[in-house]
Amino acid sequence: MTENFLDQKNQQEAVELMNKLFEERAKALRQFMLELLTQKQQEFDMLVEEYEPQKEFLRQKRVKNLLTLDEFTGALERMTVEETEKHQDIDIAYADKEKAIKEELEMLKL
Repeated sequence: MTENFLDQKNQQEAVELMNKLFEERAKALRQFMLELLTQKQQEFDMLVEEYEPQKEFLRQKRVKNLLTLDEFTGALERMTVEETEKHQDIDIAYADKEKAIKEELEMLKL
């Protein structure tokens, strides 16, 4: 009976230890995910900071009639397309990393 009790106690301690390890790993992965999302947002913010002054410059040139409406529209459209492509590149770059972390968190739940 004592041997059976010790086996149960050891098994319970092992389960508790595994649960603690799971929680620590999950916490670390969540923290890493938060850091990734923060980095991603910073890259998006930098993109806006890069393009907004250029767009404003175009607007000012248009107001001063230094650009025709067609020139302004074309330049703004090209700039918007370029910004959108860069935004998508950032999304793609982070998507794989985010997916890997989510998959690892799901595996830990099992």
